[in-house]
Amino acid sequence: MQPTGGMASTNRPFEAPTFAMGKPVPRRPAQTSWRSGADVVAEGIVQRRITDGATMQFWQRSNSHADVLRFVTELCAVIAGRRLTEAVPRSRMIDVVCDVLHEASTWSDDVPPERHAMRYGNPAFKKWHAKMCERTPELMRKLLESAATLTPTPVSQTAGSGAVPAVLSTAATAAPSRLPGSFLESALTTRVEYEASLRLPVEQRLALEIAARERHARAVPGTPMPVEPAAPAAAPPAENAAAASAEALERRARELGSYLAESFGNATRIDYGTGHELAFLVWLLCLDRSGLLQASDRPALALVVLPKYLALMRTLQTTYMLEPAGSHGVWGLDDYQFVPFILGAAQLAGQERIEPTAIHSSEVLEEHGDAYLYLGAIRFIKTVKRGHFAEHSPVLNDISHLESWQRAAAGLMRMYQAEVLGKMVVVQHLPFGELFKWA
Repeated sequence: MQPTGGMASTNRPFEAPTFAMGKPVPRRPAQTSWRSGADVVAEGIVQRRITDGATMQFWQRSNSHADVLRFVTELCAVIAGRRLTEAVPRSRMIDVVCDVLHEASTWSDDVPPERHAMRYGNPAFKKWHAKMCERTPELMRKLLESAATLTPTPVSQTAGSGAVPAVLSTAATAAPSRLPGSFLESALTTRVEYEASLRLPVEQRLALEIAARERHARAVPGTPMPVEPAAPAAAPPAENAAAASAEALERRARELGSYLAESFGNATRIDYGTGHELAFLVWLLCLDRSGLLQASDRPALALVVLPKYLALMRTLQTTYMLEPAGSHGVWGLDDYQFVPFILGAAQLAGQERIEPTAIHSSEVLEEHGDAYLYLGAIRFIKTVKRGHFAEHSPVLNDISHLESWQRAAAGLMRMYQAEVLGKMVVVQHLPFGELFKWA
């Protein structure tokens, strides 16, 4: 018997929907429809770890979180009262880092913006980003090779062994027969670990070096495990050592490249924000903590390297109309950046001539915008935004009414910890690896 509606009759009993019975509704796992720069450059080498509330809490208690805050604090301390236009000590590696940013700045000339009807997100940025991801591993290999030529070879490494300096190698071939004389000879990954080990007894320091070499040996297949210090270590065949060194160099280049590739925005969403800025900060942190840069280079990081990065990003923002990522609208500090305001406030805290209210003076911004990070950032905001400053940048306007730059710098540091490092939507895409550990 066919019902009048033309539909086949069924004898199945009525079943209430799952949600009506109070049962959990099965959901398909969320699919990531985009790949970041870190995914392209270093897939399988770095990994995202911040995925939920529990991992977010772990991140906020981690050594890496503390390391980022410590690094920002160190940069603030060394630039107080110093102008961007003054000469600062800089090693050859600072010039190599600047060369990387300079090359990236030339690519926008080869990739002009396309005609499109949208306010944000010029599709040509995808081509720029693809070129950046393609070139980043090679740029990082050249950077590491430059570091190898500029870094004295440790005494424990012999000529012709194919070994790379300790700061580049993730595969030490033998346990140390003596304590390292410097961080460059140490197998410990970061300078912080090495400096902490100096306060330990000799036996504990030696045990730490052996354990670090064991971890490095496991990281590169085919590398012999270390032996006890008392036993002579057999030298590996030259071809095996060279292959292990080449693999270690490639792995380290891609790990460093993951943070650099993450520093310029997302190609799928065509956006940029403080999470990408944080990736650049971590890239500098990895260069500093792994011994590629010297402690005396820190003023140059803030006064030379960071301004070049900011200039590049402002070019990309205005050329490809990058959408602000995770913007709080008018109630955020800025649509794109945060670090230049922290460092800039610390920079201005070391002088007495310019007060916080001076940001409202066009003459002050024109005269001193090239000398101070904070004033340069305010000047850029006023060139790209229209209307009253208090309306489109109310937080910065409120900061201008503080009585001192010291209070501004302290408040901005607390705000950075809460609104950037403390927001999962910002840090969830941050990759972790051997240099920037999930610990």
